Amino acid sequence: MARKLAVFVSSVQKELEDERLIVQNLLNTDSFLASHFTPLLFEFEPAAPDKADEACLAALDGCDAYLLIVGRQYGARAGTVSITHAEYRRAKQRGLPILAFIRGERSVEREAGTRKLLDELDRDGFKYKRFEHVVALQREVRAALVKLAKERFGSPRPATRTRSRSRPSRPRRPSSRSRRCACGGATWISSWRSNCSARSG
Repeated sequence: MARKLAVFVSSVQKELEDERLIVQNLLNTDSFLASHFTPLLFEFEPAAPDKADEACLAALDGCDAYLLIVGRQYGARAGTVSITHAEYRRAKQRGLPILAFIRGERSVEREAGTRKLLDELDRDGFKYKRFEHVVALQREVRAALVKLAKERFGSPRPATRTRSRSRPSRPRRPSSRSRRCACGGATWISSWRSNCSARSG
């Protein structure tokens, strides 16, 4: 079996916690993505003696793709730029595929450092996608990774399901699980946090 490709998820952790968890869950549960990719979120890495900013960059160096999520906040600094900004520049330096997703329209008010990061992203010429909620983020991330798997790494696209014409399928009432997923993943996040609280107790 071919080695899975590690995707480094980069963003301000506190502001975009839900988005990070949604991306992690998508890569772990989608059958196609789970067979080709594994997410790396730095907050789930083991404790290490290195400084946090150095450890982030070291973890990034071991990855095959870089996934950036940008919101309003710039985040903690590592020298002259934020840790997220430093991760973005390291990904460029290493020539990693860069997939960028921006929460909100261009008119959204953002911190000065965030605006500089977005200006740099524009100058670098990377195509990015905007999203307003986690359902849209899931859709955009999946589409980008499927395309990346096919174009950069030679993996086939996931097979599409076809219905038999001889026996039309009866419409099914959505399950409670699918209705919860359509609400933006909030129920899953709540369940994940509850389980974590139970284990830590």
